[in-house]
Amino acid sequence: MFKTGTVSPILKKGKVFYEVENYRGITVTLVIGKVFEYIILDKANLMKSGQSPLQFGLSPNMAALILSEACSEISGKQTIFVTTLDSQKAFDVVSHEILMDRLYHYGLNLNLWNIIEELYSGVTSTVKWKGETSTGFDIHQGVRQGGVLSTHLYKAYKNELLLDLQKRNLGFHIGNNYVGRPTCADDIVLLSLNREEMQEMLNIVDNYSKEHRFNIHSQKSNVIIKTGNKRKDPEDSDAFKMGNNDLNCSDRTTHLGLTRSTKDETRINVDDRISSARRTLYSLRKTGDLPIIRPTKASIRA
Repeated sequence: MFKTGTVSPILKKGKVFYEVENYRGITVTLVIGKVFEYIILDKANLMKSGQSPLQFGLSPNMAALILSEACSEISGKQTIFVTTLDSQKAFDVVSHEILMDRLYHYGLNLNLWNIIEELYSGVTSTVKWKGETSTGFDIHQGVRQGGVLSTHLYKAYKNELLLDLQKRNLGFHIGNNYVGRPTCADDIVLLSLNREEMQEMLNIVDNYSKEHRFNIHSQKSNVIIKTGNKRKDPEDSDAFKMGNNDLNCSDRTTHLGLTRSTKDETRINVDDRISSARRTLYSLRKTGDLPIIRPTKASIRA
């Protein structure tokens, strides 16, 4: 009963409803199964030092904070390259064979390893759509979005990439602290002061993705170039390479729900939060009589 679940397609924010790739499949499983996964998680110690958010009681915003601190270190004529990478269908394409190999080499207790392998053997799912449920079908790859173990297993799947970048000493440092790839699960960011070094980091990511059977979506990945002089636009804006595809330089990108921009970053994010609060307020007013509150923008200094 732990091996079956019901997938509910959820439309991604801001996407059109008539394209299949715009839906995220969230799997609903039995409560007893989730309790069992929590027990395994507590004993397996799947927390990885290469990815601090979503573990040790921290928030995903810790990765966003590291990125902000790195950008704030840039001054004068310095330039920092910020690359956000989008893993295509990240959780859905995890190879079970490679995942179990990773867990084995991480030194996971053999009994727990056998339990996790059994949990991912003979897995089936159904799809629920508009009140109707499909017949069951077999699942041969991926970790379930919505599963207790899923995020931690996915992080173990990619952690070797992050460790490799650090071992090679590629990327940005704040003092003696390495912060070259602040990451939360599939939200990977690469930071470097040097164009050639950034390209080398991208080459390593490309090779790792091919070996581990996942794709980096070049059209949804972005590079922004921030300078210490906020009044001056960066001069180096040539495209980077991810395999045979170009990664174009842009003036803004998104990481963990926050907009990262070459200019007016604070104002853009404040405006986004006000708009989000306004939409939430109006949606709540439809459910009952609420007082009219008009969100206003506080005076801020960029």
